[in-house]
Amino acid sequence: MTTRIAVALETTAKKTFASAVDWPGWSRSGKTVPAALDALASSTERYEVVARAAGETFATGDVEFE
Repeated sequence: MTTRIAVALETTAKKTFASAVDWPGWSRSGKTVPAALDALASSTERYEVVARAAGETFATGDVEFE
């Protein structure tokens, strides 16, 4: 099952930040948009631990950013 997660992108001349809109604190950066999105995707399992510790339900499995 694929979970869709809304992402906000902030781009500067040297870096792009990708942040999950509905999940405060779940943000990562990269030199390009694809690099920032890859970094965000790579941190999904790590962020899941934080969400569950806060008592939130966090969908696991494939994540698709929109």
